[in-house]
Amino acid sequence: MVCSEHVAYDGAVFVARMAEVATGCEVKNRYNVHSWSPQEPDRVGQQIMYVREESDGCERICCKQNRRCVLYVHEGHDQNGNVIIQL
Repeated sequence: MVCSEHVAYDGAVFVARMAEVATGCEVKNRYNVHSWSPQEPDRVGQQIMYVREESDGCERICCKQNRRCVLYVHEGHDQNGNVIIQL
C-alpha cells in the first residue's frame, strides 16, 4: 500500500511525500516534487524533480530520527533522471 502525504510548501514548489505503510517499518523515503502556484493552492502542478533516500536498513529501524542518509535529487519523474544535487 502506498499513500501520499503533503509535507511542505516552499515558494513555488509543492512536495508530496510517498511512504509505504503496509509493514509498519521505516523505509527509504521517496519524494515527488511538483511546481506549485499560490494563485491555485489546491492544484498540484507538473512533477519537476524526484528525490530518493539511500540509507542503511538497520539504522532506519534502530535509529529512526538520528540515522545517516544521502538524498539524491533527480531531474524529472524518477531515478532515471540526472542527479542534480546530492545531500
